[in-house]
Amino acid sequence: MNLAYLAILAMILEYAFFGYMVGVVRGRYKLAAPAISGHADFERYYRVQMNTLEQLIMVIPCTFIFAATWNPLWAALLGFGFVLTRIHYAWGYYRSAAGRHWGFVWGSVFTVLLGLGAGIGVVKGLIWG
Repeated sequence: MNLAYLAILAMILEYAFFGYMVGVVRGRYKLAAPAISGHADFERYYRVQMNTLEQLIMVIPCTFIFAATWNPLWAALLGFGFVLTRIHYAWGYYRSAAGRHWGFVWGSVFTVLLGLGAGIGVVKGLIWG
């Protein structure tokens, strides 16, 4: 389970870093809080942070459930895969809106696999106890 916990912590740290980057570019483009629009580059950094938050609401519980009910190693590997694809997503999106595509697609694959694994683990527990 510790590897799965580590994957979840990596997700949270990555999200915190994305939030930090929003603060950096907010200062770079002199966009005072609470504004979230006004400069296209800032808006891309902000969307990376917000989209990651939107994904984490599914990914973190699914990683934990998958690890607890099915297979902690696979949950961890898929969780780390999610973290790596979010880096790819962010890097691409920071450069251009179109650059986010493949990072988002592959991140979604990991999200779906974690959800399926969590669902299988729960059903397995219900049927076979």
